[in-house]
Amino acid sequence: MALPCRAAALRHRLKHEYLTNTVCLETKPQKLLKSMLYLEKGVPRHQIIRDLLEELHELMRQPEAGFSPAQLLERLQPFATLSVDKCMVLKRAVQQQFAEEFGLATRTARLQAKSERFVCALDESLNEGMSGSLTNGSMDEVQAAARELIIELGDLPKGIWLWPSQESARRST
Repeated sequence: MALPCRAAALRHRLKHEYLTNTVCLETKPQKLLKSMLYLEKGVPRHQIIRDLLEELHELMRQPEAGFSPAQLLERLQPFATLSVDKCMVLKRAVQQQFAEEFGLATRTARLQAKSERFVCALDESLNEGMSGSLTNGSMDEVQAAARELIIELGDLPKGIWLWPSQESARRST
Protein backbone atom coordinates (compact mmCIF):
# COMPACT_ATOMS: atom_id res chain seq x y z
CA MET A 1 0.00 0.00 0.00
CA ALA A 2 1.36 3.43 -0.87
CA LEU A 3 0.19 7.03 -1.05
CA PRO A 4 1.28 9.49 -3.78
CA CYS A 5 4.48 11.47 -3.21
CA ARG A 6 7.02 13.44 -5.25
CA ALA A 7 9.55 10.57 -5.18
CA ALA A 8 7.00 8.20 -6.73
CA ALA A 9 6.17 10.72 -9.45
CA LEU A 10 9.89 11.06 -10.29
CA ARG A 11 10.35 7.30 -10.23
CA HIS A 12 7.44 6.85 -12.64
CA ARG A 13 8.56 9.61 -15.00
CA LEU A 14 12.15 8.34 -15.13
CA LYS A 15 11.17 4.71 -15.57
CA HIS A 16 8.45 5.10 -18.15
CA GLU A 17 8.75 8.41 -19.95
CA TYR A 18 12.51 8.61 -20.25
CA LEU A 19 14.33 5.31 -19.72
CA THR A 20 11.79 2.97 -21.31
CA ASN A 21 10.20 5.14 -24.00
CA THR A 22 13.07 7.46 -24.88
CA VAL A 23 16.18 5.33 -24.35
CA CYS A 24 15.31 1.65 -24.63
CA LEU A 25 12.95 1.86 -27.59
CA GLU A 26 15.45 3.58 -29.91
CA THR A 27 16.87 1.30 -32.59
CA LYS A 28 19.61 3.43 -34.11
CA PRO A 29 22.50 5.18 -32.34
CA GLN A 30 21.96 8.44 -34.26
CA LYS A 31 18.30 8.54 -33.22
CA LEU A 32 19.25 7.99 -29.58
CA LEU A 33 21.80 10.79 -29.81
CA LYS A 34 19.27 13.12 -31.40
CA SER A 35 16.72 12.20 -28.72
CA MET A 36 19.18 12.90 -25.89
CA LEU A 37 20.12 16.27 -27.41
CA TYR A 38 16.49 17.23 -28.04
CA LEU A 39 15.53 20.38 -26.14
CA GLU A 40 12.59 20.17 -23.77
CA LYS A 41 11.72 23.65 -22.54
CA GLY A 42 15.19 24.76 -23.63
CA VAL A 43 17.04 21.98 -21.77
CA PRO A 44 18.67 18.97 -23.46
CA ARG A 45 16.77 15.78 -22.62
CA HIS A 46 19.89 14.10 -21.21
CA GLN A 47 20.17 16.93 -18.67
CA ILE A 48 16.52 16.53 -17.66
CA ILE A 49 17.15 12.84 -16.98
CA ARG A 50 20.22 13.73 -14.86
CA ASP A 51 18.25 16.35 -12.95
CA LEU A 52 15.39 13.95 -12.24
CA LEU A 53 17.83 11.29 -11.02
CA GLU A 54 19.55 13.81 -8.75
CA GLU A 55 16.23 15.01 -7.34
CA LEU A 56 15.16 11.42 -6.62
CA HIS A 57 18.46 10.71 -4.87
CA GLU A 58 18.09 13.89 -2.83
CA LEU A 59 14.54 12.99 -1.78
CA MET A 60 15.63 9.52 -0.69
CA ARG A 61 18.30 11.07 1.55
CA GLN A 62 15.76 13.30 3.32
CA PRO A 63 14.02 11.63 6.28
CA GLU A 64 10.78 13.54 5.76
CA ALA A 65 10.56 13.06 2.01
CA GLY A 66 11.12 10.35 -0.53
CA PHE A 67 9.04 7.29 0.26
CA SER A 68 9.18 7.78 4.04
CA PRO A 69 5.94 7.59 6.02
CA ALA A 70 7.41 10.16 8.45
CA GLN A 71 6.21 12.87 6.06
CA LEU A 72 2.62 11.88 6.82
CA LEU A 73 2.85 13.01 10.43
CA GLU A 74 2.44 16.64 9.43
CA ARG A 75 -0.50 15.84 7.14
CA LEU A 76 -2.62 13.51 9.27
CA GLN A 77 -5.14 15.08 11.62
CA PRO A 78 -4.50 12.86 14.68
CA PHE A 79 -0.91 14.12 14.87
CA ALA A 80 -1.75 17.82 14.41
CA THR A 81 -2.36 18.26 18.13
CA LEU A 82 1.06 16.93 19.16
CA SER A 83 3.67 19.35 20.41
CA VAL A 84 6.58 20.06 18.08
CA ASP A 85 8.92 18.05 20.31
CA LYS A 86 6.62 15.01 20.46
CA CYS A 87 6.09 15.18 16.72
CA MET A 88 9.87 15.24 16.11
CA VAL A 89 10.40 12.23 18.41
CA LEU A 90 7.65 10.35 16.62
CA LYS A 91 9.05 11.30 13.19
CA ARG A 92 12.50 10.04 14.18
CA ALA A 93 11.03 6.73 15.39
CA VAL A 94 8.95 6.29 12.23
CA GLN A 95 11.94 7.17 10.04
CA GLN A 96 14.20 4.74 11.89
CA GLN A 97 11.72 1.89 11.52
CA PHE A 98 11.17 2.81 7.85
CA ALA A 99 14.92 2.90 7.17
CA GLU A 100 15.36 -0.56 8.70
CA GLU A 101 12.32 -2.29 7.20
CA PHE A 102 12.59 -0.64 3.80
CA GLY A 103 16.35 -1.22 3.59
CA LEU A 104 16.81 2.47 2.81
CA ALA A 105 20.62 2.54 2.88
CA THR A 106 20.95 -0.53 0.65
CA ARG A 107 18.30 0.64 -1.81
CA THR A 108 19.76 4.13 -1.97
CA ALA A 109 23.25 2.77 -2.62
CA ARG A 110 21.98 0.41 -5.35
CA LEU A 111 20.01 3.19 -7.01
CA GLN A 112 23.04 5.48 -6.88
CA ALA A 113 25.30 2.83 -8.43
CA LYS A 114 22.85 2.01 -11.24
CA SER A 115 22.29 5.71 -11.90
CA GLU A 116 26.03 6.38 -12.10
CA ARG A 117 26.52 3.45 -14.49
CA PHE A 118 23.74 4.79 -16.73
CA VAL A 119 25.05 8.38 -16.68
CA CYS A 120 28.61 7.19 -17.45
CA ALA A 121 27.38 5.11 -20.40
CA LEU A 122 25.27 8.04 -21.59
CA ASP A 123 28.25 10.42 -21.33
CA GLU A 124 30.44 8.05 -23.33
CA SER A 125 27.75 7.75 -25.99
CA LEU A 126 27.24 11.52 -26.15
CA ASN A 127 31.00 12.06 -26.45
CA GLU A 128 31.21 9.52 -29.25
CA GLY A 129 28.27 11.15 -30.98
CA MET A 130 29.80 14.61 -30.77
CA SER A 131 33.08 13.32 -32.20
CA GLY A 132 31.24 11.59 -35.06
CA SER A 133 32.19 8.05 -34.05
CA LEU A 134 28.90 6.82 -32.57
CA THR A 135 28.53 3.04 -32.63
CA ASN A 136 25.86 0.46 -31.95
CA GLY A 137 28.02 -0.72 -29.06
CA SER A 138 27.72 2.58 -27.20
CA MET A 139 23.95 2.62 -27.73
CA ASP A 140 23.75 -0.98 -26.49
CA GLU A 141 25.72 -0.01 -23.37
CA VAL A 142 23.39 2.93 -22.64
CA GLN A 143 20.34 0.73 -23.13
CA ALA A 144 21.74 -2.07 -20.94
CA ALA A 145 22.48 0.44 -18.16
CA ALA A 146 19.01 1.94 -18.61
CA ARG A 147 17.39 -1.49 -18.28
CA GLU A 148 19.29 -2.12 -15.03
CA LEU A 149 18.15 1.25 -13.73
CA ILE A 150 14.56 0.51 -14.82
CA ILE A 151 14.63 -2.69 -12.75
CA GLU A 152 15.96 -0.78 -9.74
CA LEU A 153 13.30 1.91 -10.14
CA GLY A 154 10.69 -0.83 -10.47
CA ASP A 155 11.69 -2.15 -7.04
CA LEU A 156 10.90 1.21 -5.44
CA PRO A 157 7.41 1.81 -4.09
CA LYS A 158 4.79 3.60 -6.12
CA GLY A 159 4.18 6.07 -3.29
CA ILE A 160 4.80 6.64 0.40
CA TRP A 161 5.79 3.27 1.83
CA LEU A 162 3.39 2.23 4.56
CA TRP A 163 4.27 -1.43 5.07
CA PRO A 164 5.89 -4.20 3.07
CA SER A 165 3.80 -5.67 0.29
CA GLN A 166 3.33 -9.42 0.28
CA GLU A 167 5.72 -9.61 -2.67
CA SER A 168 8.51 -7.68 -0.94
CA ALA A 169 7.96 -9.65 2.29
CA ARG A 170 8.37 -12.90 0.33
CA ARG A 171 11.56 -11.62 -1.32
CA SER A 172 13.13 -10.75 2.04
CA THR A 173 12.57 -14.25 3.49
